[in-house]
Amino acid sequence: MSRKSLKHNISKQNPVSAQWIGRFAPSPTGSLHMGSLAAAVASYMIAKKQQGKWLIRIEDIDKQREVIGSVDSILTDLESYGLFWDDEVFYQSKNEQWHQHVIEDIAKSGWLYACDCSRKDILERSEGVYDAKCRVSSNKVITSTEINSHCPDAAIKINFSHGHDHFEDQILNEQSFTSAMQKQDFILKRRDGIFAYQLAVVADDIHQNINHVVRGADILDSTPKQNFLYDILEKTKPSYYHIPLITDDKNLKLSKSINSPSLKQVEYLQDQKKVITKSEVLLKIFEHLGQKIESSLHSLKPREIIEYYIDNWDTKLIINS
Repeated sequence: MSRKSLKHNISKQNPVSAQWIGRFAPSPTGSLHMGSLAAAVASYMIAKKQQGKWLIRIEDIDKQREVIGSVDSILTDLESYGLFWDDEVFYQSKNEQWHQHVIEDIAKSGWLYACDCSRKDILERSEGVYDAKCRVSSNKVITSTEINSHCPDAAIKINFSHGHDHFEDQILNEQSFTSAMQKQDFILKRRDGIFAYQLAVVADDIHQNINHVVRGADILDSTPKQNFLYDILEKTKPSYYHIPLITDDKNLKLSKSINSPSLKQVEYLQDQKKVITKSEVLLKIFEHLGQKIESSLHSLKPREIIEYYIDNWDTKLIINS
């Protein structure tokens, strides 16, 4: 299976695809853990249940956070759990020319502006909720021709005052976001020149014709922001599926930032001196996702379990998981 980066042409059109296209988009900041595997499994199953494509995108745009060797580790783990992707692996860092094209299109809305407020400034002024101080400064509005010439010590933000505050999730149903924190303006390009997550993920999903997004519920409040960008760009929004998080014994979401155990660490519980097979790990994931676990599945290999659930998967069961 090829792991070469996908070559892409930013001038190509991005037609709405009739085929179901989903993706798994990990950041190469460490090895996969149970939570990220759950997102991979859910996105894979939902795509394959519809005879769709499942793509891999490595979100490596912030090179300072990248852990050497983690890309190979992530891809090897996916393969070892029977999750095989379609097409070549897509690397976000190779798509920056397209990101630039997209932000220039967004700038035509007249809603971008330069913001030189630090987090400390915002915390002191308004308890961490951005008060739009720089937005009301008319001389800081950025046009599409000024994207590269704005103040180097400022971030580029977008006016979200007229943005979305609700959307329909395919698992969690109607979702509303009305707090000041959720409705504040957000960054599209950081002051260090790196494109922010909200911009890059929308640009890449459009570029790859992604029409179904499956991810953890911790990213739920990013969805209104991303839908706002889709509307500005006059692109069709994907359908969203936010799955329940896997938490630790302190009810904290598993993540690399809190050093959650990697899959390899889960497979070998040092405190119990017990090896857990990949099949057992996989079945725990399916159980978390609300799927019925037949006793006969425990004797199967990971890929055999995956193939079983392609036929027997039921997204509606996630609601009660």
